[in-house]
Parts: sequence; structure tokens; C-alpha cells
Amino acid sequence: MIFDPVLGTYGDKNPTKIELSHEIKEEYTAEFNAFKDELEVKDLLGLIPGLSPAQRRERLQEKVTELWRESRESALNGIKNLMADGIAIAAFAGIVYFNRHVLAHIRAFSNRAFLSLSDPVKVFIFILITDMFVGFHSAEGWEVLLEGIAQHFGLPESKAVIHTFIATVPVMMDSVIKFWIFSYLTQFSAAGSAIYERMNT
Repeated sequence: MIFDPVLGTYGDKNPTKIELSHEIKEEYTAEFNAFKDELEVKDLLGLIPGLSPAQRRERLQEKVTELWRESRESALNGIKNLMADGIAIAAFAGIVYFNRHVLAHIRAFSNRAFLSLSDPVKVFIFILITDMFVGFHSAEGWEVLLEGIAQHFGLPESKAVIHTFIATVPVMMDSVIKFWIFSYLTQFSAAGSAIYERMNT
């Protein structure tokens, strides 16, 4: 990645300034405890040569250092992803802005293609999209998506924020989509509007 050299050098020079999220700290601690327990079990079972206190401490120190580097890398990955995605969005916006005429042709073609579909197919597509994003079972999908986004950017996975988002945003989306569908279908397809109303009663 293009930001690896810059952020990697900063992380090496300032290891204590890399703030770890609560989730990364928990994972770090769990892995260390699992390694420590495994080392003790192997020592008691005689699966490894007897370890002196100094050797045991050395092995644990090596594991701690390894886990700290991995955790720091995970924390930096969030910043790298944020910067890379920001540049990608800016580049995409620039491409769209300088190719507005192409976008207009694509939009006109999409409208013609959609209008050529039969009314039941149009209604099926509308219901499929609305149920997928704002339906009864969409909460689990939103939760997985939001947790994935938080992990991608190295943000804490706050259940309160996620549940607040799910309780508000899909409801607003549902209202907007239903209003748009009603306006669109009544304007371009009265039969489709009647089918949609019957299927949602």
C-alpha cells in the first residue's frame, strides 16, 4: 500500500503513540493468555524441555513483542484504509464530474431498460430492494455491515451506535424509498402501482 512506508516508519519511531482500540486490546490480551496457558500445559506435560523462570520470561516477552507489533499494525491499517478510501472516493468523484455526459447516457439507458420491464418485474425489484435494506430481517445484515466498516477503519464497534443507526436510518430510508416508488409508479406505471399496493397489503 502507498501509505505503508510513511505510517510504518512513524509506528517504528513512535510505538507508544499508536492508540489501540478496545477490541484490539482484548484480542491482544486473549492471545497472550492463550499462549501463556499453552506454554504452561506443555511444560507440565513434559512436551517441551523444562523451562527455567528466565527462559519462561524470555518466551513470554518474545510473544508479547510479536503480538504488540501485530496489534500496532492492525491499528495502523484502519488509518491506511481511511486514507486510501478517501483518495479513491475523490478520484471517483473527479471521474464522474469530468464525464457527466457519459453518466447522463448511462442513466438514460438504465431508465429505458427499466421502463421496458413488465409491471410485475418492476414491482418485484422494488420489493426485493426495500425488503433487503429496510425489511424485517435487514437488521442483522446492517449489523454485520456496520461491524465490518468499523473493523475496516479501526474504529471501536459500539453496539449502542450500531443499534441507534439501525433504529433510525433504515426507517428514514424506508419512508424515502416508499415515497419515491409511489411517485414513480403512479407517474409511469399505474398498473405497477396497483400491483405494489396489493402485494403490500
